[in-house]
Amino acid sequence: MKHKTSDKNVRREVLKDVAYTAPKIKAVVIDKSVSKTSGKYLYHETTKELLDDVFKDRSVKNSKGISVIFHNHTALPGKTANEVVMKMAKERKIKLNKPTTSMDLKEAPILSIHDFPTGAVGERYERGNKKEHETIQLKTKVRKIFQRNGKK
Repeated sequence: MKHKTSDKNVRREVLKDVAYTAPKIKAVVIDKSVSKTSGKYLYHETTKELLDDVFKDRSVKNSKGISVIFHNHTALPGKTANEVVMKMAKERKIKLNKPTTSMDLKEAPILSIHDFPTGAVGERYERGNKKEHETIQLKTKVRKIFQRNGKK
């Protein structure tokens, strides 16, 4: 199940269910009209920015250990994802329960749930459609990078 292939009623219901669980949603938004970077570098930078926000969260910092699972992506394969997470976790003194894993939706269907808040944030910041994001807005922290001033 994916955000972009679901109709608006399914999207709305999934986002309501997500909001009901009281999540802490972290998102990174890129101003693509300004950024001259692309591909692997851009994916690595957004991943680092996202992990930075996650690792600063008090519940993560105070946990006895966390697990990080990535959706498989060609720009950040499993070994590379693990290296990025391990380095940042060490810098931030975050205990990891096990090495980072990369999975596809067939291996871990629960990963598809992240696609709905991601899609709602994308709709708001890329297309100006705020309707879906309003459902999760109070539970979402969005960091903007590569903004018009040219800075991360």
